[in-house]
Amino acid sequence: MRKRRLPKFKQLQFDTALRDPERCKEILSIISDFEGRTLTDECILDIMSVMYEKRFIKKSQIDLNAELKSEIQKHISHKADGGYPEGYQARFWTYMRTLSEFCFVLAPYNGELKLSLIAKKLINNELDEQEAFAIQSMKFNRKSPYKNVSNDFNYFRFIVKVLVHLGRQKLSFENFILSMFNRDGNLQSFLQEIEASHFLDEGTLIAYLKTQYGVTNKRNTIFQDYPDAVIKMLRITGFITLSYKEKLYLSLNEDKMDFINALLAVPFEYTEEEKVDPLKFFQKAESLNDRLLGIVEKDKNANTLTPEFYSSKLENVIQTYQLNENKVVSLIEKLNKNKSPLPSEEFKYIPDPLKLEFYISLLVYMKYGNDFNIKPNYKMDSVGMPISHAPGNQGDIEIYDATIYWLLEVTLVRNKTQQINNETTSVIRHLITSENSLNSPKKYLSLVAPVIHQDTHNYYKNQGSGKL
Repeated sequence: MRKRRLPKFKQLQFDTALRDPERCKEILSIISDFEGRTLTDECILDIMSVMYEKRFIKKSQIDLNAELKSEIQKHISHKADGGYPEGYQARFWTYMRTLSEFCFVLAPYNGELKLSLIAKKLINNELDEQEAFAIQSMKFNRKSPYKNVSNDFNYFRFIVKVLVHLGRQKLSFENFILSMFNRDGNLQSFLQEIEASHFLDEGTLIAYLKTQYGVTNKRNTIFQDYPDAVIKMLRITGFITLSYKEKLYLSLNEDKMDFINALLAVPFEYTEEEKVDPLKFFQKAESLNDRLLGIVEKDKNANTLTPEFYSSKLENVIQTYQLNENKVVSLIEKLNKNKSPLPSEEFKYIPDPLKLEFYISLLVYMKYGNDFNIKPNYKMDSVGMPISHAPGNQGDIEIYDATIYWLLEVTLVRNKTQQINNETTSVIRHLITSENSLNSPKKYLSLVAPVIHQDTHNYYKNQGSGKL
């Protein structure tokens, strides 16, 4: 085995293979069929083949019409990493590292693949992405079997405590960057540091990082690559909201204050032995499930949301960003062209599939909000920005009153097989079982997608369940 290098203090980072944390559910679903198997070269090849077949991995030189396993062995290369040898095996590990850091999985090379209880509940739609990541973030630690760093604390607990202390003062983007270099999670020390330091621009912050932390990373690494991934992780936990006034600011999601405080009140630390042993790290994390699941369940039961709640959130976004129907239509059109239409930097961190749900919700509210209740089922923060997709047992957007119920299902899926598998039977179930549709004399259903394949169209036509 290669000798492990001495740990150093480093900026917080997550693997770029999973830039969008919402993709974690998809990969967990794929690997769940292999749970209990030993991660030999053969098993890893089987998993990678499924990842290509299901289009989880899209950009590569793999010829999907050729013999897939042979193509993977021939073309997929990656430096040895995480105990995995060079080749497709190490490439597989790039998809497992972040999941392992958050204790969703235990995936040692030539060891047994295990999924955590939270991973299984996420796959089975017993938890949504926001709930699952909120729970797993409480088990995170900078120093772990998966990162050889000297920073030794739970960054998520630390940054949330910082935001609790700052309150309405908010955390500037520059100070957020500084937090990613923090070495020990000492709250008071960090608060004193940001109080004493005034970063007027990126240049002054880089100079400070070089002097105080010996940083040699490139500008894009410091200000874009690493922080983008961390902000996406923070957003999906539901802990933060973002605001943009010439620059980005972070603050607490005020709608989740009781939930956040309850999570922080649960003490949790790893022993030194657990921080270097993957199995013991995983087992210790699993020991916290009952308490954290209890907090999530209590939070669910506390949230009875009225139609006025959704209207106020949508209205706030429209007023804040001065949106109108034409602007939203333009956003949708540019999104379909794979461009980056950002009315503000805050929209940057919303994954494209969730953006489409968000934009359609805004458009429908502008058009019909005075006459009907508009209920987008994606998770949203205290200012109305989306956090994660609608839970698996709910439709995407509901429009209703006492006389009609209209369900909008929204997807960016273009693949024919995926559309048939994911946007047909489950959508009909949402139409029938929604609480808002049960007593409605008229029910309508629309599927919104960049492309609707003929087989999908035929499915709905044969159902006779409304309009497509």
